[in-house]
Formats: sequence, C-alpha cells, structure tokens
Amino acid sequence: MSDLNYQHRRELIVLARNAISERILRGTTPTFSVTTPLLLKPRAAFVSLYGVDDKERGSSGTLYEETPLWETVALHAGRAAADDGRFPAVTTRELKRVVIEISVLTPFVPIKPDDVVIGQHGLYVAKGPKRAVLLPQVATQMGWSRVRFLDEICQHAGLAPRAFEAPDVFLMGFEAQIFSDLTVADENLDAG
Repeated sequence: MSDLNYQHRRELIVLARNAISERILRGTTPTFSVTTPLLLKPRAAFVSLYGVDDKERGSSGTLYEETPLWETVALHAGRAAADDGRFPAVTTRELKRVVIEISVLTPFVPIKPDDVVIGQHGLYVAKGPKRAVLLPQVATQMGWSRVRFLDEICQHAGLAPRAFEAPDVFLMGFEAQIFSDLTVADENLDAG
C-alpha cells in the first residue's frame, strides 16, 4: 500500500504544516491550489501531531472518502492542532517543532480476528452506537499482540474484551500508508 510517492508525501506534509500554522496564527484554513491528480482523489486519512517529547499533541481524521485527499489532510491537520479536546491547542511556540504524521487509509473490508496482522492492519469495530478505530501503527507502538489489539479496540468502543468474537459485532480492517515530516526528510537525505 504505497501509491503516494516522495513528492506526494512531501506536498501533503507541507500542506499540513501550512494548515496548522494558519489555524493557530489566524484561526482560519488557508486556500490551497492543488493540481496533483492523486491528491485530488477522495481518500480517508488521519493527521496526528507529536511534541518534541514524542507525546501525542492531537489527532483528527475521517474514515470516509468524501473529499479530495489534500483537502482531508488540510482540514484535519488544523483540527488536530486546535480541536482535539484531549489536548490543549498547539501553541505558536510549538509550530515549527511539532511532528506531523499522516495516515492515508485504504477502504475498510470485513476481517476475521485470525486474519489481523500487527503493523499491517488498522481496525474498526462497531456494535450499535458503540464504535472505535485504531490505526495500524498503534499496536506496533504499544507492543500489542493480535489478541490484545482486538481486545483494545473493543475496549475503546466501550465493549468488553473478547467482544470481537460475538456475531453481532462488526469488525473491519484497513491498511494505511503512514509517513511523517521526519520520514519524508530522511527520504530526501537518502536520495541526495
């Protein structure tokens, strides 16, 4: 799952950083002129922000392919910086140091618990109004096993552990192309 090349990833990181700066400094979303065909396709994506201490500073995204990828990234970069109620808004002091991570998602598909691969699959679980999503990198970052990942997604949705085994629980899997301003910078150094 790597249809976005270096130039696409670089363009999205620059766009996200500009959207964050505009949102924090002026409270608005900037106007962008994007002509890259792949970035004009509707895609689901999440933008996560990390401080210099590698702690999360905000996250926002969508599971739906409703708007062009560039627009999804710009909107959710601003929201991650200013609207994630779990964290205070990113400050003007943090603007240049905050690390931007973008996860571009594949469409969701039904997945059996035994088919979940750590580091490859993200999960979406739903039962009635209870639902949650965890990106593929979460299980890897936390060192979770497949069963622990499945239990955690259930608990994030407010369900009991092992709820994923119930026939009335809807389990979907997806993959993501994940990159950050750090990995894109490293690619540029490797190419040079």
